[in-house]
Amino acid sequence: MEEISIKDIIFSFRHMYLENLEKLNKKLKKHISIDSRLIDDITMYFDNSKYNESSIKAKFRFKHRSFGRLICNISESLGKYSYLRYPAQIKRVAEDKYAATKGISVKDQKIAREIECLLKDEFYKLIKGSFYNKDYRINFTSYDITISSPRFIICYNCVGDVIYVYTPENITMKEILNTKIDTSIFDEYHKSNTKVIDRIVDTESLDDDPYNPGDYTIKQQENTITLIRLKKDSLSRYI
Repeated sequence: MEEISIKDIIFSFRHMYLENLEKLNKKLKKHISIDSRLIDDITMYFDNSKYNESSIKAKFRFKHRSFGRLICNISESLGKYSYLRYPAQIKRVAEDKYAATKGISVKDQKIAREIECLLKDEFYKLIKGSFYNKDYRINFTSYDITISSPRFIICYNCVGDVIYVYTPENITMKEILNTKIDTSIFDEYHKSNTKVIDRIVDTESLDDDPYNPGDYTIKQQENTITLIRLKKDSLSRYI
């Protein structure tokens, strides 16, 4: 039996997710226009998780202290609806025809060909999978990795390049990341792409509670991967 840690799983695939996200945005953004001055930029990604139809989503991006960010913050704190808080969707509405929801629009239908070509790439054909044994379930979609157990749920999301955790127990981020999983549950594609990570993974916490894992952005250096803890309730800005 060969075991590998959760940090090895996440960081073995992280670069693949980010490279494919960059490729997708480079190809598709030229066919999309931003219709609101409140939106500074978008990040597009395929959503083919089992709970959603396969579609393209566009996460709105705002500059620091911009009016769009202010509206999002106010609507979020008051619990009010604002389309700016949620990703836009780009869906096929007819044969080779796509349309988008509020905030953006499709400039030309050349996007249909781009989408067809992207979905033929190895990453999108092979990355999706669900693997489990009696202790763990590991789900890969085209934009995130979720690892579930009775003790915790940890997810890596490439759209914000963040890691977030849910747990009913007192457990540290270090303990979670170093948890070992038997690689025999993977198919050959996922097994062959999972490597032991040589870089040190450390964390910078914004509070004094080492047993509350929290949510983290990722900063990668030559020999170190640093997880920087997000402020409370700020995760929604990244995913």
